Amino acid sequence: GWFWLDGHRYRVSPGQVLFTTPGQVRDWDVSDLDGLCLFFPATFLEEFFSDAHFLHRLPYFHVGTASAAVGLSPTMTRKFRKALSRMRTEVRAWREDSAHLLRARLYETLIRLGRVYAQRHRVPATRTPHRVVIDFQQLVAERGLQRHHVQAFARDLAVSPSHLRLLCRRHLGVSAKEVIQE
Repeated sequence: GWFWLDGHRYRVSPGQVLFTTPGQVRDWDVSDLDGLCLFFPATFLEEFFSDAHFLHRLPYFHVGTASAAVGLSPTMTRKFRKALSRMRTEVRAWREDSAHLLRARLYETLIRLGRVYAQRHRVPATRTPHRVVIDFQQLVAERGLQRHHVQAFARDLAVSPSHLRLLCRRHLGVSAKEVIQE
């Protein structure tokens, strides 16, 4: 079947991992899907790992829709499926220490996915988030439907539009305008 992310269409196929960022519009058109989905709000990870910038360090979140997928080898697919299945089993048989075990397993899974994604897309496996870029993304998520110009966001962030463009290119690999359009 198909998966749409902010209007960009992806074919759903074995071994494919699709990454979405909070605020993106998603839609499915699949039949007989045999797969696993892991959805969580950004605040979950920020609180779960006590690191407000954790999502921004991973190479696959807050990227353009054109690079929001990665294909896994059959061996890697089995490993990730097994890891996610173990997490599901832990959630279903909740114990007093389950949150700690889930935190460790989720952290490992997200980091391993980051490594695979970085290798396939030829990007660094981890990013150093920039406060202005993070604030910009938050403003776009909050006001992106009302505003469409880089200059307005730059003014709110007390930076020049050219500096905001440079920071987006350097830290996100896309232009500030692309962040707004996405």
